[in-house]
Amino acid sequence: MVHTKEAVLMLDTPSESGESCVLGSTILRSQIVRIQFCSKMPLEVCQGEMWDVSAAHDRSILAWAKKVFISSKLLSELYIASDTKIKLQNARGLFWGYENLCEINLDKWIDSSSVSDMSNMFCRCESLTSIDISYFDTSHTESFARMFRDCAKVEILDVSHFQTQRVLHMENMFYGCKCLKYLDLRGFDCSKAADLSYMFYGCQSLKNVLTAKRPSDRKHRAIMIELLAGCKKLAEEKKGMGI
Repeated sequence: MVHTKEAVLMLDTPSESGESCVLGSTILRSQIVRIQFCSKMPLEVCQGEMWDVSAAHDRSILAWAKKVFISSKLLSELYIASDTKIKLQNARGLFWGYENLCEINLDKWIDSSSVSDMSNMFCRCESLTSIDISYFDTSHTESFARMFRDCAKVEILDVSHFQTQRVLHMENMFYGCKCLKYLDLRGFDCSKAADLSYMFYGCQSLKNVLTAKRPSDRKHRAIMIELLAGCKKLAEEKKGMGI
């Protein structure tokens, strides 16, 4: 598989009614326990086991699944590979509902520089404990709505490098991240955001949120208090927010 053209991943927005399958296959999202983005196909993988997941249908991006038994259940590991960086054109709901996903390795193999919509991207990834998004380019992103909603086991989330100058929607962004303890939002520019509602709702383990400036005026303070509703531990340590 040698391609010099741009490799764009096919759109894979899930259905909101009923369970969805993986990238045009018959494999259910709930059956995937691991996702690995990579640059090379292992020799042991037969061409017949791969399927084309490129937007252009030119086999510039191929996927295959490896069956694994976990706790007597037959599940699968998903591999996605290309000779070049895999470009995302739209990330809305890309990993939504992978409820048994325990590990996802995006590495440096994802190009998100053109993505305007990251809403619901990791929504309901209920088994993940960490997500490495350190290589994400969010310079053109306009929506983070529900991006990490109900990632109930995630403890570490580094969004300190996120560029948010174009973002209009951040509602429910971290909603239900029950195990999340710390967030560095000092680089966040929310000046264009039209909706920040329930951004941190239910983040009961969150102890500290770093922001670019301390809320000084009453209106700003009131907004921050509303945003942090349900953050029980943060309520005990409001000094971090100056509230």
